[in-house]
Amino acid sequence: MKTIGDAIMTIEVEEILRGEAPERLTAVWPSSSGPGAGPPSSAPSGLHLIGLSAAGALQDRGFQPTFDRPDLPTVLQPPCSMGLVFAEGSEDAAEARRLLLEAAAKEKEAPASP
Repeated sequence: MKTIGDAIMTIEVEEILRGEAPERLTAVWPSSSGPGAGPPSSAPSGLHLIGLSAAGALQDRGFQPTFDRPDLPTVLQPPCSMGLVFAEGSEDAAEARRLLLEAAAKEKEAPASP
């Protein structure tokens, strides 16, 4: 897959598996090194499951991104890997959905902290 540098994208939100988001949001997909890492040269079409970090969260953890938009949510992307953007119906999307819902269920079962 051919990739480009950092990308700013608008996302129409259909479903939220964890956290909060408006119906429409703008996010950044940072470039990364390695084969197939970073945003593709053309926008993905159709429904996708997208892993996003809240605006500023990566910087709060000491991550120094290649872009200067801490005001925007960021596509989660391990170094030298593809971003967490999976076509709806794919095995990767199904596994990510299962893990997120399982984690949310465990959080609900956990006793509240004093």
